Amino acid sequence: MTINIFITGASGYIGGTVLSTLAVEKHPEFNYRALVRNQDVADKICKAYKNVTPVIGDLDRLELLEEEASKADIVVNTADVDHTISPPAILRGLSKPLPNDTTPPKNRFLIHTSGTSILIDKSFGTYITEHIYNDWQAVDELVYKLPDDAWHRPADKTVLFNEVAPRAQSVYEAIICPPCIYGKGTGPGKVVSFQMPELIKHFVKHGKGFTVNEGETVWGNVHVLDLAELYAALFDKALSSSSGTPEPGLWNQEGYFLAATGEHHWGDVQRLTTHAMNQKGLLKISETDKLKPEEVSAIAGLVVAPLIWGCNSRGMAERGPVKLGWRGGRGTRQPPIGWWVTGRAQGIGRREIDEEIKFYEDGLVP
Repeated sequence: MTINIFITGASGYIGGTVLSTLAVEKHPEFNYRALVRNQDVADKICKAYKNVTPVIGDLDRLELLEEEASKADIVVNTADVDHTISPPAILRGLSKPLPNDTTPPKNRFLIHTSGTSILIDKSFGTYITEHIYNDWQAVDELVYKLPDDAWHRPADKTVLFNEVAPRAQSVYEAIICPPCIYGKGTGPGKVVSFQMPELIKHFVKHGKGFTVNEGETVWGNVHVLDLAELYAALFDKALSSSSGTPEPGLWNQEGYFLAATGEHHWGDVQRLTTHAMNQKGLLKISETDKLKPEEVSAIAGLVVAPLIWGCNSRGMAERGPVKLGWRGGRGTRQPPIGWWVTGRAQGIGRREIDEEIKFYEDGLVP
């Protein structure tokens, strides 16, 4: 039986790694179609994969998204997590009958990507919260009780409270919510994440490392390959649930998966990064400044910068281990500072980071 997959964000850090995991390692026998922005990216996709057909467009091409989803058994959406009009278009497509569909129709699935910025508080480096969200014991808090103005929440709600593809039409959704991600991606596009490379760039710009106020804040983390394994495990559950009632605890209002395998203290990370950059000659001073949120925003040219590097985001990932057997074996308590800093010191670009750097052997530069 032919299985058709549609994926968005295939040239991105998460999407590229997920696509490689599925199309190369796990299920090369399936047909994949990948949304890409232009011909250059399409050419890279064609070069990297024999079983992936690029589809040129973007998330604002709603008719295109609907058409592609209408032909797919499973859609994996890893593109812009704040794009609120694309998930309904995908769900509309999934709600349409497949050609030569069975009676009753096959179950079809959307795996949507969010992010744990949705959990951040407004601590700004002044305290470590004791509140830890839990996707198994307290999933209702994630699904029903997060404020509507939380980061990513508007897009999440279009999936959680799907009104365009009624349950009777056998469309099921789940959300994977990654924390801070580290490690080298395996896709043909972006291979590193945002938070640490940007932090290093702004340390260089400032001439010193910095924390947001005291740096007292904790964030979850996960290795990108562990994250891709979570997508793959949920993907396999979708494959095994094409007919009948899917296994409970995986989809719709229960299908919210946090993805942290560890946590890091941002103040520690920022101080260790500063020390490592000083050792590599990127900074002349090994001390860090304690900056107010508005000062961090000014340096980064980004209003949300102090939220990214100075607020708590803590969530326990239990649903994946309980329901999918997912563990994640690459995680360390801290992101691999030595890898990022060494790459910057050598002048290596984001897509050319040296694979020989042992970036998670011990995790930290002393």
